[in-house]
Amino acid sequence: MKKILIICLLLLSHYMSAQLYEAFFDDKKVGKSTEIIERGDIVITEIMAKPNPSVELPEVEWVEIYNTTDRAIALEGCKISTPSKTGTFKDYTLEAQEYVVICSQSAMSELIAITDKICVVGSMPALNNDGNMLIIKDKNDQIISFVEYTSDWYKSEPFKADGGWSLERRDATNPLSNSTTWIPSIDPRGGTPAERNSTACSLPDDLTPRIIGLGINDSRSVQIDFNKPMQIDIADLHENIEISGNAIKSLDWVEPQRETLNLHLAEALDSMNSIDISFYNFSCISGWSMPDTTISLALPRQAQYMDVIFNELMPYISDGNSKFIELYNNSDFYIDLNRLMLSNRDENGDLKNSKLFCNSSKIIPPRQYAVISPDTSAINCPLGINQESIYITSTLPSMAASGGTLVLSDRGGIVIDEVHYSDSWHHPLLTDLHDISLERIDPMGLTQEARNWHSSASHNTAGWINSQTINTNNSQSDKYFWVENTTFSPDNDGDCDYLTINHNLPEAGYTLTIDAYTRHGVHVSRIIDNKLISPQGYTIWNGTTKDNSIVQAGLYVLVVQAIHTNGDKITRKFICIKI
Repeated sequence: MKKILIICLLLLSHYMSAQLYEAFFDDKKVGKSTEIIERGDIVITEIMAKPNPSVELPEVEWVEIYNTTDRAIALEGCKISTPSKTGTFKDYTLEAQEYVVICSQSAMSELIAITDKICVVGSMPALNNDGNMLIIKDKNDQIISFVEYTSDWYKSEPFKADGGWSLERRDATNPLSNSTTWIPSIDPRGGTPAERNSTACSLPDDLTPRIIGLGINDSRSVQIDFNKPMQIDIADLHENIEISGNAIKSLDWVEPQRETLNLHLAEALDSMNSIDISFYNFSCISGWSMPDTTISLALPRQAQYMDVIFNELMPYISDGNSKFIELYNNSDFYIDLNRLMLSNRDENGDLKNSKLFCNSSKIIPPRQYAVISPDTSAINCPLGINQESIYITSTLPSMAASGGTLVLSDRGGIVIDEVHYSDSWHHPLLTDLHDISLERIDPMGLTQEARNWHSSASHNTAGWINSQTINTNNSQSDKYFWVENTTFSPDNDGDCDYLTINHNLPEAGYTLTIDAYTRHGVHVSRIIDNKLISPQGYTIWNGTTKDNSIVQAGLYVLVVQAIHTNGDKITRKFICIKI
């Protein structure tokens, strides 16, 4: 009896071993049920969104994907989606470093004459000719690969955008998607379905990850923008972010790009007290580490007149370069650029061609720069835009090389700054103005004064301090000058009849000049003219103009300039309102 029992156990053991062996080796059945596909294991490498008119390939839509790993990947149950539709992959095993075309059943019948490496997708989404977001997910809806393609990627060979030519990723190991990493196919057939791309080359991602923008969703929600997709998971983020003056309530990435992180705060922000947010051990999708970074932020306030100014203009460019406008936060407050717009003026003086250049919140900190250009790749162009500045891709109002009017206003049309620039403001000895910007010399000086603008001495000042700038002592924290009341009414009733401009200078030997201008830069009065003053004292303005009449009701700018005998200069600007 004992022998029979032992024989039965041996037979059962052999049977179970055979079953496990078969399950493991028969088409990798065990692997199919337990395999985990990581983000980046599969990448989208080619898109045929507009197959007609055909060059040589069938007139059907398709997408090519590539297995970047050293193992086979079972695709059954994976999904491809656009914003409007999702399709599911049929059974297919994608071998290591292998390409495969994914398409509909009807497209397969056309493509089978070209390649047998085809994975059919049930309910395959249609591909938008002008561009769309494509996302590939595993069977558990985890994102594996994505690309937001656009017809702008045909700009190197625009005729190919008319149809019959695919877009190819040049380097399957580079996860970035732009007009450099994706270009039209150069294969004479119009594309390379399930083959190595005709434009394939080594184009490694060497871009250092960094923070490029801050936004405010509301007083308790902060938006952090990165320059490329990041790979750090939400579960790890709490250990990699520290906040002084507040606390994190929750975090979430904007998927699928992971280029925007939303921080939800325990306490509301205010405009008078900033908080510091520190980021440690962040890395991008390519594995590059981001330098440990600390940013400061406060609730933005509404921009007032000349809080944000035009600081540099590039209206005259050569082929391959981009026009741009540089703005400068001339205030001590955080300001949301999403609340501002750029315009021209028509012959009647009304605003035209108005552009809201930010489609979401974008905070410009005090004394910082923002560069606005219509070209998504202008930040990497030879003009050398500072990659540490705020960079905004947006269409611009008209910027003629010979001159024009640019207006920065709030959404209600209230002017923040305005410039009527001219090519005559350039240095008279310059014969070629291509790629030479106009730089503002003094951020505290008047925008409309030609002497406050000069030709750039360098191509590399967009987002940097201007090459022609002067030191106006903006960083001094003590009050050399201040105004008692910014609102006055010179009606001789004894109530705020005049403005008092006080001064407390570091030493004797200063001469003082104070001018009053309208909000549009028209000079109305020289209140005090190059007068030697004592270290402490005050000056009053009763609202009179150069001809001793009283100024009309409205907003005025006082420009105060004190010059010492040793050459030191202190300049201040004050906004006042005559009622």
